[in-house]
Amino acid sequence: MARNIRELANLIQRLVITVAEPIIDVEHLPNDYQNKFDDEELTNENLLKKAAEDAERNLLEKAMAKYKTTYNVAKALNSSQATVARKVKNYGITVH
Repeated sequence: MARNIRELANLIQRLVITVAEPIIDVEHLPNDYQNKFDDEELTNENLLKKAAEDAERNLLEKAMAKYKTTYNVAKALNSSQATVARKVKNYGITVH
């Protein structure tokens, strides 16, 4: 299983590049990931949502570390400050 967000992001990126089909399914995952999902009741929709949330959290963590304020992050990501602030709060992201 992915030990950290970077590893998960790399896996997703590799799958997007290497899977020719329009939908990435559990069968496209490496075996150690497939075994984990056999034990859990995750649908493709849940898996995609979790992966998207993890990628979003990772992006926001990096942006907050670099830009320091939700106003600057919003500008850099072409988003609203309210949206960035809400997501930063939901993910429990703090500025270091």
